[in-house]
Amino acid sequence: MAAYVESIRRAPRTLTEREQKALLRVTGEHRAGWRDHVLFAMALGTGLRAHELVALDAGDVFDDAGRVRRRLALRVFKGDGRDDDDRQEVLLSEGLRAKLEKLRVPDVNYSDPSATITLPHRRCCPINPDS
Repeated sequence: MAAYVESIRRAPRTLTEREQKALLRVTGEHRAGWRDHVLFAMALGTGLRAHELVALDAGDVFDDAGRVRRRLALRVFKGDGRDDDDRQEVLLSEGLRAKLEKLRVPDVNYSDPSATITLPHRRCCPINPDS
């Protein structure tokens, strides 16, 4: 571990609050960018990493009735597998839940484990992302 730390020349750069707001503003301006806007909002609002976001299925985010869950149960990629202590959950803010509601597509069966929340642009975009 010490060798790794010594090999790092500088700490990873994170987005400032101003940069985060600009990113969300630009991605949320246009209908075609709404899916990406929601994914960025989820990453920034929950602290999920890219592999955790893409591992989410629609059933992780939406219940059987198609409503957004208050908590997301995450898949644990590392763990001893001996108990349920490896299970992790993330609480979604009301603002993020509202954005996910707009992402919801009526004809998707959210109880299907293969359904994904990263739908193609043409199927996921709300009519008016500001409403």
